[in-house]
Amino acid sequence: MGKYAVTFPTIFGTFFVLASLNLYALDLKSTLHESLNTNPEIKQKYQELSAAYHELDISRSGYLPKLDVRSSIAKERANTQMTGFESRSFKTVNTNITLSQNLFSGFMTDSEMRVKRHNIQMKSFEYDEKVNDLSLRLIKGYLDVLKAHELLEVERDNSKTHEKIYQKISLRLESGGGRVADHKEALAKLSLSYVNTLTQDNNYNDAANILHTLTGHYLDIKTLQKPSINSSLLPRTLEEAMEDAIQKNVSVMVGQSEVESAKESVDLERSTYYPKVDAELNSRTYDNANGTGNIDKTAAAMVTLSYNLYNGGGDEARVKRSLSQTYNAMEHLRSLKRDVMEKMAIAYNAYTVFNRQKPFLDLYREANFDKTHFYHEEFDLGRRSLIDLLDSENEYSTARRKAIENEYDLLYSFFRVLAAKNELVSYFNIETDKESGMKSTDPIPSNSEFAPSVGEYPMIPTLKMNTQEINLPKAEGNVTSQSVTQDQKGYGYHLKAARSGDLQSQCKLVYLYEQGIGTVKNTDKALYWKKRCVPKPKAAFVSPPKEKAKSLDERLKELGILLEESQKGR
Repeated sequence: MGKYAVTFPTIFGTFFVLASLNLYALDLKSTLHESLNTNPEIKQKYQELSAAYHELDISRSGYLPKLDVRSSIAKERANTQMTGFESRSFKTVNTNITLSQNLFSGFMTDSEMRVKRHNIQMKSFEYDEKVNDLSLRLIKGYLDVLKAHELLEVERDNSKTHEKIYQKISLRLESGGGRVADHKEALAKLSLSYVNTLTQDNNYNDAANILHTLTGHYLDIKTLQKPSINSSLLPRTLEEAMEDAIQKNVSVMVGQSEVESAKESVDLERSTYYPKVDAELNSRTYDNANGTGNIDKTAAAMVTLSYNLYNGGGDEARVKRSLSQTYNAMEHLRSLKRDVMEKMAIAYNAYTVFNRQKPFLDLYREANFDKTHFYHEEFDLGRRSLIDLLDSENEYSTARRKAIENEYDLLYSFFRVLAAKNELVSYFNIETDKESGMKSTDPIPSNSEFAPSVGEYPMIPTLKMNTQEINLPKAEGNVTSQSVTQDQKGYGYHLKAARSGDLQSQCKLVYLYEQGIGTVKNTDKALYWKKRCVPKPKAAFVSPPKEKAKSLDERLKELGILLEESQKGR
């Protein structure tokens, strides 16, 4: 074999670098529970809520009396009648004790208490909002790791398939029965499959690092479990979904608390329009006043009233400022409602579309699996070109990728709908300080009811037949007849369908030829169709072979592809 100027990275499958790190085996619920209890953003919101409670205690102190003690020691020098008009120096001790109680402050303390209570409510909703947002980010990171890993397995399988094709073409070329152009084509497709594998490997590492940032540690990919969907929690219509979002979304609740707090702030500023009334008890002791050596004691009980008549328009300006802040909060609430409705509409429509796409993508994947199987047989018989075979393999990999992406997009859109109506945390039964308030709804239609009818897609006339469950024979010598409708029992129908690759009809023909139903008995034809009536593994459940990971250099050496030292990318 010749040397090809193709550059490949040295190590194939670099994601194994994570194997040396500390891994944790957690499912999605455990991951959420641990992360929500340790995430610094959540702890920050908790401290803000705690500070709001302390601010309420500060405002509550306005209802209680105040006790002040003031004592002073001074050295004085005086020349007065008490000193005989002589300049004398002496020390004095002055002690003053005052007990005061506010009787009326223009309802300032009451208004301030209401403002602080609304602030506590707002901080509580902000805490829930942060928990909800972080939970959705964690779920997305968790699903992205699972999706990236499955897509990586698809690319690996595709690379291994292209390796087998390349080996087959190389043997043909060496034996003189192949063409150089086919060999170059196989090499080009193999090289591209390696590039795609390494690109997806990098995507997997990126997803793992993002999840590490959110959780604080790496998770063992082998123990990650795909979450399930409970469609009964979803609203039946988009209008119902948007109504739930407006009523339950924590961002809207934060906006509502902000409006109420701003309204109470207006009353708080208006308290300066009223007089203030205070009751006061005062006791004063003056030792050695004017150097006489005597102790003077006085006591007083009084009620004081203070009323500001003019403050330069500052009080009125503060009231107008509070009114503007109230209107601003109201407009912000309107904007929040629009944003929440938009997010819910996007999430609900995405779930509906992905749900409708699912049966077609499953059919697309299964049809390409069968097509690739037949293309390999026809290629060996010389009825298909190499281009047809390679394109078939690439299209099958594309079908697998689209099915995987649809599955995880459907999962994520489901959790987005729950997050939009503040039911994300309660779905996993994670303990929180507030009740979820989840309201049960009627179940939405199943996947088959969401999907369009066959009449909307006339180019897929066999959709209904292919999506039915096929009961495959348990053994070659025990072929059971399938439950089909009366108009499908004809021998000619099954023969035509079997030649088109329908597995159900192929199995049925074995029974018809053995029993002579609709045609003469023919054991040879029965044996022919029995060999084709073999259960094929579903593409979604194909598990990669457990083998030791090989470097790219080892793989290339097995394929006979030699690289120069300057091309190895070391």
